[in-house]
Amino acid sequence: MSAKTQTFEKPDRTVYVKDTVPAKSLGMPKAFGPKALLGGDTYELLSSHGENIADELDWHETHCQYNDVVDSWIIDADAVDNLVNALEKHGYQVGQLTKDIVLSVHEYLPDDHDKTNWGELDISISVTYESGQSDKILEKSGTIEAYDPHETKLGFRRDDSVYMTIRGDELYSPQSPYPYVGDIERVEITFPSTDE
Repeated sequence: MSAKTQTFEKPDRTVYVKDTVPAKSLGMPKAFGPKALLGGDTYELLSSHGENIADELDWHETHCQYNDVVDSWIIDADAVDNLVNALEKHGYQVGQLTKDIVLSVHEYLPDDHDKTNWGELDISISVTYESGQSDKILEKSGTIEAYDPHETKLGFRRDDSVYMTIRGDELYSPQSPYPYVGDIERVEITFPSTDE
Protein backbone atom coordinates (compact mmCIF):
# COMPACT_ATOMS: atom_id res chain seq x y z
CA MET A 1 0.00 0.00 0.00
CA SER A 2 1.40 3.42 -0.95
CA ALA A 3 1.71 6.36 1.45
CA LYS A 4 -1.65 7.82 2.43
CA THR A 5 -2.34 11.46 3.34
CA GLN A 6 -5.40 12.64 5.24
CA THR A 7 -6.42 16.28 5.61
CA PHE A 8 -8.39 17.65 8.56
CA GLU A 9 -9.96 21.12 8.48
CA LYS A 10 -10.84 23.14 11.55
CA PRO A 11 -14.59 23.03 12.27
CA ASP A 12 -16.50 26.32 12.27
CA ARG A 13 -17.01 26.22 16.03
CA THR A 14 -15.63 23.93 18.71
CA VAL A 15 -15.05 23.62 22.46
CA TYR A 16 -12.45 21.32 23.97
CA VAL A 17 -10.91 20.39 27.32
CA LYS A 18 -7.55 22.18 27.68
CA ASP A 19 -6.61 20.66 31.01
CA THR A 20 -7.98 19.20 34.25
CA VAL A 21 -6.94 20.99 37.43
CA PRO A 22 -7.76 20.83 41.16
CA ALA A 23 -10.43 23.28 42.34
CA LYS A 24 -7.94 24.81 44.77
CA SER A 25 -5.83 26.13 41.87
CA LEU A 26 -8.90 28.12 40.76
CA GLY A 27 -9.40 29.75 44.14
CA MET A 28 -12.12 27.29 45.15
CA PRO A 29 -12.32 24.92 48.11
CA LYS A 30 -10.58 21.59 47.51
CA ALA A 31 -13.87 19.78 48.18
CA PHE A 32 -15.24 21.15 44.88
CA GLY A 33 -13.24 18.46 43.08
CA PRO A 34 -11.27 18.59 39.83
CA LYS A 35 -12.34 21.02 37.11
CA ALA A 36 -11.94 20.81 33.34
CA LEU A 37 -10.63 24.03 31.76
CA LEU A 38 -12.40 24.66 28.47
CA GLY A 39 -10.89 26.21 25.36
CA GLY A 40 -11.98 26.99 21.82
CA ASP A 41 -15.05 29.05 20.99
CA THR A 42 -16.33 29.23 24.56
CA TYR A 43 -17.36 32.91 24.36
CA GLU A 44 -19.40 32.32 21.20
CA LEU A 45 -20.99 29.06 22.33
CA LEU A 46 -21.24 29.12 26.12
CA SER A 47 -21.64 32.75 27.17
CA SER A 48 -24.83 34.82 27.30
CA HIS A 49 -23.23 37.03 24.62
CA GLY A 50 -23.22 34.05 22.26
CA GLU A 51 -25.44 30.99 22.00
CA ASN A 52 -25.63 30.65 25.81
CA ILE A 53 -25.41 26.85 25.74
CA ALA A 54 -24.03 26.87 29.31
CA ASP A 55 -27.44 28.07 30.48
CA GLU A 56 -28.94 24.77 29.31
CA LEU A 57 -26.76 22.80 31.73
CA ASP A 58 -27.92 22.06 35.27
CA TRP A 59 -25.58 24.27 37.31
CA HIS A 60 -25.77 22.02 40.38
CA GLU A 61 -24.69 19.00 38.31
CA THR A 62 -21.96 20.66 36.22
CA HIS A 63 -20.91 24.00 37.81
CA CYS A 64 -20.20 25.23 34.28
CA GLN A 65 -19.04 28.84 34.63
CA TYR A 66 -16.47 31.42 33.70
CA ASN A 67 -13.53 31.58 36.12
CA ASP A 68 -11.59 34.87 36.48
CA VAL A 69 -8.56 33.23 38.10
CA VAL A 70 -7.66 31.31 34.92
CA ASP A 71 -9.59 33.51 32.45
CA SER A 72 -11.37 30.43 31.15
CA TRP A 73 -14.70 28.60 31.22
CA ILE A 74 -14.65 25.60 33.56
CA ILE A 75 -16.87 22.62 34.27
CA ASP A 76 -16.74 19.75 36.78
CA ALA A 77 -14.34 17.19 35.32
CA ASP A 78 -16.94 14.43 35.73
CA ALA A 79 -19.59 16.50 33.90
CA VAL A 80 -17.87 16.91 30.52
CA ASP A 81 -20.36 14.43 29.00
CA ASN A 82 -23.19 16.82 29.94
CA LEU A 83 -21.43 19.55 27.93
CA VAL A 84 -20.84 17.19 25.00
CA ASN A 85 -24.57 16.35 24.91
CA ALA A 86 -25.62 20.02 25.08
CA LEU A 87 -23.22 21.00 22.29
CA GLU A 88 -24.32 18.08 20.10
CA LYS A 89 -27.95 19.26 20.32
CA HIS A 90 -26.74 22.44 18.59
CA GLY A 91 -24.58 20.62 16.03
CA TYR A 92 -21.23 21.12 17.80
CA GLN A 93 -18.78 18.65 19.31
CA VAL A 94 -16.06 18.83 21.95
CA GLY A 95 -12.49 18.74 20.58
CA GLN A 96 -13.62 17.50 17.19
CA LEU A 97 -10.49 18.39 15.17
CA THR A 98 -8.08 16.60 17.49
CA LYS A 99 -10.54 13.76 18.04
CA ASP A 100 -10.75 13.08 14.29
CA ILE A 101 -6.95 13.13 13.96
CA VAL A 102 -6.39 10.83 16.94
CA LEU A 103 -9.00 8.35 15.70
CA SER A 104 -7.29 8.27 12.30
CA VAL A 105 -3.86 7.65 13.87
CA HIS A 106 -5.34 5.00 16.18
CA GLU A 107 -6.82 3.10 13.22
CA TYR A 108 -3.39 3.03 11.58
CA LEU A 109 -1.49 1.71 14.62
CA PRO A 110 -0.63 -1.98 14.63
CA ASP A 111 -2.40 -4.02 17.32
CA ASP A 112 0.88 -4.68 19.12
CA HIS A 113 1.97 -1.00 19.22
CA ASP A 114 3.21 -0.31 22.76
CA LYS A 115 3.14 3.52 22.45
CA THR A 116 6.91 3.77 22.95
CA ASN A 117 8.21 3.02 19.45
CA TRP A 118 6.66 5.98 17.61
CA GLY A 119 9.83 6.60 15.62
CA GLU A 120 9.43 3.25 13.85
CA LEU A 121 5.99 4.28 12.60
CA ASP A 122 7.21 7.50 10.91
CA ILE A 123 3.78 9.18 10.74
CA SER A 124 4.29 12.71 9.40
CA ILE A 125 2.20 15.70 10.37
CA SER A 126 1.93 19.20 8.93
CA VAL A 127 -0.02 21.86 10.83
CA THR A 128 -1.17 25.10 9.18
CA TYR A 129 -2.15 27.70 11.78
CA GLU A 130 -2.82 31.37 12.36
CA SER A 131 -0.03 32.71 14.57
CA GLY A 132 -1.15 34.02 17.94
CA GLN A 133 1.62 36.65 17.76
CA SER A 134 1.47 37.95 14.19
CA ASP A 135 -1.88 36.72 12.77
CA LYS A 136 0.13 35.32 9.82
CA ILE A 137 -0.69 31.88 8.42
CA LEU A 138 2.29 29.64 9.18
CA GLU A 139 3.14 25.94 9.12
CA LYS A 140 4.93 23.51 11.44
CA SER A 141 5.69 19.91 10.58
CA GLY A 142 7.27 16.86 12.14
CA THR A 143 6.62 13.29 13.24
CA ILE A 144 3.84 12.15 15.59
CA GLU A 145 5.14 10.89 18.94
CA ALA A 146 2.10 10.57 21.21
CA TYR A 147 -1.61 11.03 21.61
CA ASP A 148 -3.98 11.35 24.54
CA PRO A 149 -6.28 8.33 24.87
CA HIS A 150 -9.12 10.71 25.72
CA GLU A 151 -8.77 12.03 22.15
CA THR A 152 -8.14 15.64 23.10
CA LYS A 153 -4.37 15.97 22.59
CA LEU A 154 -1.72 14.85 20.09
CA GLY A 155 2.04 15.45 20.24
CA PHE A 156 4.65 15.67 17.51
CA ARG A 157 8.37 16.43 17.27
CA ARG A 158 9.60 18.87 14.65
CA ASP A 159 12.75 18.25 12.61
CA ASP A 160 14.61 20.69 14.91
CA SER A 161 13.61 18.47 17.91
CA VAL A 162 11.07 20.93 19.36
CA TYR A 163 8.06 19.08 20.79
CA MET A 164 4.59 20.52 20.02
CA THR A 165 1.04 19.55 20.91
CA ILE A 166 -2.37 19.96 19.33
CA ARG A 167 -5.25 20.42 21.76
CA GLY A 168 -8.71 21.01 20.39
CA ASP A 169 -8.06 23.45 17.56
CA GLU A 170 -4.96 25.13 19.02
CA LEU A 171 -1.22 24.54 18.62
CA TYR A 172 1.11 24.65 21.65
CA SER A 173 4.84 24.51 22.34
CA PRO A 174 4.83 23.17 25.94
CA GLN A 175 8.49 24.02 26.69
CA SER A 176 8.06 27.69 25.75
CA PRO A 177 7.39 30.35 28.41
CA TYR A 178 4.47 31.33 26.14
CA PRO A 179 3.15 27.91 25.09
CA TYR A 180 0.19 29.04 22.96
CA VAL A 181 1.36 29.17 19.32
CA GLY A 182 -1.86 29.77 17.38
CA ASP A 183 -5.23 28.58 16.08
CA ILE A 184 -5.10 25.60 13.73
CA GLU A 185 -6.60 25.96 10.27
CA ARG A 186 -5.65 22.61 8.73
CA VAL A 187 -3.72 19.43 9.59
CA GLU A 188 -2.28 16.88 7.15
CA ILE A 189 -1.21 13.44 8.34
CA THR A 190 0.87 11.21 6.07
CA PHE A 191 1.00 7.53 6.89
CA PRO A 192 4.03 5.80 5.30
CA SER A 193 3.79 3.10 2.70
CA THR A 194 3.23 -0.38 4.10
CA ASP A 195 4.80 -2.02 1.02
CA GLU A 196 7.54 -4.47 1.82
